[in-house]
Amino acid sequence: MMHVQFAPTALRDWERLRDFLRPKNPAAAKRAAVAILNAVKILERHPQIGRPAEGMDDLAFRE
Repeated sequence: MMHVQFAPTALRDWERLRDFLRPKNPAAAKRAAVAILNAVKILERHPQIGRPAEGMDDLAFRE
């Protein structure tokens, strides 16, 4: 199984989303995190469904 590695910008976006949602609606923040993690699990099982990463010569890098 492949391992998904988040780009630093993606991690910052995830943190910003969490920080925005959590004070307003903690349940929505949790649902968003679960949805993202579920999508990552799908990518790990089926890595070719991601598109080739822009600017990368190696097609193994997907986004």
